[in-house]
Amino acid sequence: MVEFNGDELDTVPLKKAALDKQMREGYEVLYGAGCADLVQIGITARSRTFGSYVGRGGGALRMPVVVFKTKLVRDVADTIDWANRESLEFNEI
Repeated sequence: MVEFNGDELDTVPLKKAALDKQMREGYEVLYGAGCADLVQIGITARSRTFGSYVGRGGGALRMPVVVFKTKLVRDVADTIDWANRESLEFNEI
């Protein structure tokens, strides 16, 4: 399992595009490393968000939550053309 922070950009569409790119690159590097025993990789992105909590005085708490989570198995990774990884759509694999 790999986790990273997705807070670096200002808007949701920019964040989503950056997260997609980081995940594509992460999968390419990890599956391209030559580790034959690697059969499944999961990558999770976290981002700070506002939430409410119950406690002394109540209020809002800014905390990291999972905003995007993907998993890719070796059998599928072996069919991907990594030279064209930008066309990889996680909703389709």
